[in-house]
Amino acid sequence: MKQWAVNCNVLAMPAFVMAQNKSEHISPVEIAGVALTVLCWFMENKADGQKRAWIKEMFKTKQVNKVCDVGLWSYCRHPNYFFEWMVWNGLIIASMPSVIPLWEIKGCSKCPIAPGKILAFTFALGLVYCCRLLYVFLVY
Repeated sequence: MKQWAVNCNVLAMPAFVMAQNKSEHISPVEIAGVALTVLCWFMENKADGQKRAWIKEMFKTKQVNKVCDVGLWSYCRHPNYFFEWMVWNGLIIASMPSVIPLWEIKGCSKCPIAPGKILAFTFALGLVYCCRLLYVFLVY
């Protein structure tokens, strides 16, 4: 339940940032982020399928107390968690170009710091924090 709440709330931040982008062009970073998301989604499902097949095989042969070490599981203890986290990171990467136009927002002439700089810094920091927060809620 906790992970569901984080997915709904924290993953909304990159979507909100991307929605604010008024650029008519898609940046290469956005394309790379979406490509990373799609690739990692397929890899996560592949890891889940390998684990499912391995469990069926262990059940059939009545083997117990074994560690899955086939396919992607031979490289990493939990490749499905890793690729799920990378799916989220792909969304965060795709939203980064949308932060750059915020830097250009001008404030009043009496403001010592342009509000756009504060806004861009806050969103960039928030996106980086999203990466960490999603990792923590996935693993712990």
